Amino acid sequence: MGTTQVREHVDSRTAWHRARVMCGIVLFALCASMIGARAAVAQEVYGTVRSGTPPRAVAGVLVTVSLARNDSTIARVTTNAGGAYRVQTGSAPVVVRALRIGQQPVELGRITLTTGERRELDAALPDRPVQMIAVTTTRDQQCRRDPVDGSLVAQLFEDARTALWLSRVAARSLSARTVVRRVEQSFDTKEQAVGEPQIREDTIRSLQPFRSAPVDTLLARGFRESLPGAVMIWSAPDAELLTDDRFLSAYCLRLADGSSDHPTEIGVAFEPASERKGVVQVHGVLWLDRRTHDLRRIVYGYRGVEPSVARATPGGVVEYAQVDGGSWFVSDWSLRMPIIAQVSRRVGNRPPVNFVTVHGVQTTSAYVVAMHIDETLRFSAGEGRADVLSAGVVSPLVDLRDSAQCGAPASDTLSTLSGDLRNGAGNPLAGVLVRARWTVTIRTGDEIMDNLEYVAFESEVFTHTGADGRFDLCELPPRVQIEVVAGPADAPIADATLRLRLQATAAHISLQTRAR
Repeated sequence: MGTTQVREHVDSRTAWHRARVMCGIVLFALCASMIGARAAVAQEVYGTVRSGTPPRAVAGVLVTVSLARNDSTIARVTTNAGGAYRVQTGSAPVVVRALRIGQQPVELGRITLTTGERRELDAALPDRPVQMIAVTTTRDQQCRRDPVDGSLVAQLFEDARTALWLSRVAARSLSARTVVRRVEQSFDTKEQAVGEPQIREDTIRSLQPFRSAPVDTLLARGFRESLPGAVMIWSAPDAELLTDDRFLSAYCLRLADGSSDHPTEIGVAFEPASERKGVVQVHGVLWLDRRTHDLRRIVYGYRGVEPSVARATPGGVVEYAQVDGGSWFVSDWSLRMPIIAQVSRRVGNRPPVNFVTVHGVQTTSAYVVAMHIDETLRFSAGEGRADVLSAGVVSPLVDLRDSAQCGAPASDTLSTLSGDLRNGAGNPLAGVLVRARWTVTIRTGDEIMDNLEYVAFESEVFTHTGADGRFDLCELPPRVQIEVVAGPADAPIADATLRLRLQATAAHISLQTRAR
């Protein structure tokens, strides 16, 4: 039986790794001294940021330096507890800005420094909160790959990226000691726990307890690596990916549908700009506080996975928190991955078909128990926190779970079902979960070896209707009774039963909501 691995590791030696790549192990000491010598004559801007009446120093403000010619960012720092910052600029003309979540960006100055020049640039930040514009059109519901036009999507995404950048800067600059408690649990296909949860507690020297694979790897190879023996290694979107400018070249943004579980939040959905055959990509939602624009969580799932694997709802939730001084960090995270196996099935006298099947689910949930910065306790989960977290993270992932986009069927006996969903007035219904469920009995084993066995498998594929109410369900078997259901499992709004002919490689069905 194959396994599923989760790429989730702690990189508490990031600075050392980077130094080793840049300079080499043997020459590290020499290279470090050379870097220090250059820094002594580098161009530098420094100052203190204040706000309010009377003016008070503001900690946790993100100060950026961008090239004036193309507005590309070359440096980022945060103000310390006294509101002070210090950043190198280079000799080209630059723009210095201050970014605060929920506030409009403030330009501190446009400057060009001579070699070795240091310039003081203090700032008094005005109170100019971002105004939540009303969404009266579908303008911000469309997929946007360059949100720089002042739209609501652009405002929200910039605030989310500011929080993520602050988490990266703090992870590099602050001396932290973090206690993390982790719970791993396996479940069968009916979501019943298998065995006892495995609990462990680690202490790490970092503000970054959660980190994914390098951005270059994720954008080139995708978010899942398949290895021999039905082993899958999954990667999650993290701050490094979502703050990388290359992310927007491959992904697009839109406003997310509201969540009834979190009515005080507003979301920015991200999804692949195009399908990449054979490459698993990620999609999800950045959820922010509707009033303050503080980043609350990232919920993500996967696109381009096999229907049988998509049924297990792989994905995760990453929660963010903030300590005094503006330092953002991952406080909780949950990852849900399928337990898979390579299976060979024989139906009648046909040649055996090899494919991947899901035998269960493995979840990893973790949270920060306590965090010390400079040996001072700055964050705690509290004494009353339960040791065993809720291992199931299906609920926040339901809106993201989709089967793969339908390509060529894995077998010429399988079909693709297309359809549309409309209400009683004939209007299309968008964003509705549609499932196809069936039970099939197959014969396994070898007649000569006298080990034949008939086994019943319950299967399901699912997707969501698009803006036009259309949907596609992949790899449905022929000559089997299939139930197609639209809407929540406990309150479906439409359903139908069908039985596909053996020769039908494609079929269509129209669903209409039932009268109440």
